[in-house]
Amino acid sequence: MPLPVAYNDFLGQNGAFVNEGGPWSFTRSSGDLNCKTSESAWCRDVPHCLECYLYPSASLSSYTIAFSVNVSVSMNQYGNAESLDYDFSYQINWASSKTARGTPLTSTSIVGTTSFSDNFAADDHEELLHTRQTWVGDPFSHSGNTPVVKDEDQMGYIPLMVRLTFPREPSAYINTSMKSYKFRITTPTSVVEAPVAS
Repeated sequence: MPLPVAYNDFLGQNGAFVNEGGPWSFTRSSGDLNCKTSESAWCRDVPHCLECYLYPSASLSSYTIAFSVNVSVSMNQYGNAESLDYDFSYQINWASSKTARGTPLTSTSIVGTTSFSDNFAADDHEELLHTRQTWVGDPFSHSGNTPVVKDEDQMGYIPLMVRLTFPREPSAYINTSMKSYKFRITTPTSVVEAPVAS
């Protein structure tokens, strides 16, 4: 699990990977996957995309990439509640030079202890990178309530993750991008007052 990022800091950060000043980390099933913070043409409506790509020299038949962040929040401002309501949304794009546009794919998004399966269609690699250079697909949005793991200081932790396992055909160029990731705690604040000494 990545190091915690304070909720207010997460809201104000630029959406990049940790090593480039943002809150997001990644894990990958193989070093064949190259990942970076991107300002590609199809990301111009946001500060950054998270982007991972494969060259034709890759050797495996499938790969898994996961983008994650561990959000910390002071639970005192929510009455030391055991769970929190939230809204979470993101956009994902996957394109391969060897896989037909429209091929079905499924990403898994996780908020705390709740997971969602999000179905989308593969993009055309040539169109994405060279001719169209715009994003295809609408955001996924999820709302719910998740239990919060708390420490002795009433600091709560909410892990967020988007994970994708995808096939690779021989000699394929593959690009995976995620953007427009938003997380909001919607539980009303309710501060617990410190006891007054008598």
